[in-house]
Amino acid sequence: MLRLAYTDSTIFGGPQGYSIGEVLSGYDGIESEHLFVNDDVRDEYIGKPWETTEWIDTERTDASANWLREFNENYNAMLTLAWSEHQQDSFYEGFDYTATDRLFYFDLRNNLLVNEEHTLTFGADMRDEAMRSDSVAGAESANYVEDSFDYRTGGLYLQDTWQVSPKLEVSAAVRLDTVRADFMAEEKPGTEIEETLLVPRIDMRYLHNDQWTSRLAFGRGYRAPLSFFETDHGILDAGDGFSIAVDKLERSLSSTYALSYEGERLSSTLSLAHTKVEHLAALSETEAGVPLLAQMQEDAAVSAGDISLGYKLNEALKFGLTLERYAYDRVFKESYAIAPVEERALLSLDYGNGPWMVYASASWVGQRDLQDYGYEGYNQPNGEQKSLTAEGYWTVDMKASFDVSENLSVYVGGNNLTDYTQVNRAESPLFWDATGAYDVAYIYGPLRGREFYLGFDWNL
Repeated sequence: MLRLAYTDSTIFGGPQGYSIGEVLSGYDGIESEHLFVNDDVRDEYIGKPWETTEWIDTERTDASANWLREFNENYNAMLTLAWSEHQQDSFYEGFDYTATDRLFYFDLRNNLLVNEEHTLTFGADMRDEAMRSDSVAGAESANYVEDSFDYRTGGLYLQDTWQVSPKLEVSAAVRLDTVRADFMAEEKPGTEIEETLLVPRIDMRYLHNDQWTSRLAFGRGYRAPLSFFETDHGILDAGDGFSIAVDKLERSLSSTYALSYEGERLSSTLSLAHTKVEHLAALSETEAGVPLLAQMQEDAAVSAGDISLGYKLNEALKFGLTLERYAYDRVFKESYAIAPVEERALLSLDYGNGPWMVYASASWVGQRDLQDYGYEGYNQPNGEQKSLTAEGYWTVDMKASFDVSENLSVYVGGNNLTDYTQVNRAESPLFWDATGAYDVAYIYGPLRGREFYLGFDWNL
């Protein structure tokens, strides 16, 4: 199977009535004495267009291929190759940032049926990623540390799926991984992360009867906190530069339990999960106030629970309901720059009839206490404090697709059809902090309004 994808996206936000060309050509690096009438972020903007403009232009190309070879009825192998190139050109209120990220992935997976009780899965994979960034404004700051990096992982894995009895199945897996992450800036000599580690996992499934099934899983995981940093540039005071203090892998230990019911019309799943993370990455700042990508000294933990229900009205129509709850501990909350979802409900409708497929969903996000995540901001310098409560809200999405042939389908859809945004229904993400500095990070709700899309899927 061969898959090709190309994405060209432009996101442009700032004062109305200006193109990005006009904003960039008008950049002079001299900040206005006043940005808003009465210095109130809710009043008319009177600063220069570039001082509150954020523009992100991205171009991404993906290619992947899978090849399956069956040697006999007991043994097969699959080769997977993937490649992507992601280019970003952006401007954040006077701070320019460009980046090119190239990634190559390889996986050779083997499946061997040893006997009626045991199936072995074994193989090797490799990921090689290189990101190079540049910033003219950043290079002019004495505090700027370029965030270019090389990241390579290679692993061997083995899994035994053991059919203990007709009711009980146990899958035990282990990976041996080598990880190398190297920030390429001159200020970051040496290799920051170079580790070899074992990553075990065990999954168990028990069939209580024809309708009820339990699943239990334990496992370790890891991640190098690297590439997510670019997405946060827009909420940093990048004029002071930024720095990086990452020298460890994030390591997680997780456990999950799920109880499922499958009836003729009704299906449901109750899930519980708990994850503990060491060396969790978070945005911080140096003593001089320079934004810093660092790692938490204490372990962080989050617990989650959800229940999903599905009811099949007939062969073509199905309704769904999902309820989710996340409980973050203090350390996890301190790591977030933007308040995450704590409670969510999802109502859905699936309709399929011949070549037609229609999906619609309504999503509710619950109220949150912004004080838990360190929010503090003012509409005027040393004036009225902004809300410390994020109110709940609803959004609606819809997608319809039509199969033109076995290989070709076309689709059309829309996201956030209610056009709910934080700016329209609550308050501006613009604010003054306690030191009198202006920023745009008072974010707790959707900022992108109603959008429509259309496209096609073509499988060779």
